[in-house]
Amino acid sequence: MAATTKQIAMAAAALIAVLSAPAFAADAGAYVFGSAGLTNYGSFDPDITGADSKKTGSYGVKGGGGYLFNLGNFKLGGEGGYVDLGKAKFTFAGQEVSVKAIAGYIAAIGVLPFNDQFSMHLKLGLASGSSKVSTPVGSSSGTSITPMYGIGGQFEINRNFGIRAEFEAYEAGKKGDANDPNDFNTLAKINMLSAGMVYKFGN
Repeated sequence: MAATTKQIAMAAAALIAVLSAPAFAADAGAYVFGSAGLTNYGSFDPDITGADSKKTGSYGVKGGGGYLFNLGNFKLGGEGGYVDLGKAKFTFAGQEVSVKAIAGYIAAIGVLPFNDQFSMHLKLGLASGSSKVSTPVGSSSGTSITPMYGIGGQFEINRNFGIRAEFEAYEAGKKGDANDPNDFNTLAKINMLSAGMVYKFGN
């Protein structure tokens, strides 16, 4: 479901508060990350049904960065990134239809360290997800701003490098008109399971 103006405003206000409020907190610092993993196109609206065959699993990559503040035993901050969510493929009477999606997101992130090496994190924000549906007779592209979330963990190799693994949920594209034969758009729900490296500055 696409985010309303109120949802967008609330998320933006929350993120601004996260980034500006901790004047009393010690900086945990900035970081960048890069990851790769598996994606799965779970559902579509309108639904893509009647396919002779389908391949909804794909590969994705992402990169981005963020900033964390120390709040006692907890860390809170903001993160943004770009995600290539791969491609789903369907075959109808020998003709291939594909759905390719990308997304950019901004989110608030909370980190709970268990010790000096292991931590878990939760992030919640908004994603601008775009998809292109290609068919033998034409194509359609669409974008929607929708909520996204992620949960994962991180292992610190040393003061600067870490390994992150996480699960994230996105939506991409826009809901098409099932009664319009020239509108191929669909809003896809896509999950991503990834692992990659994190580099922390200033440590």
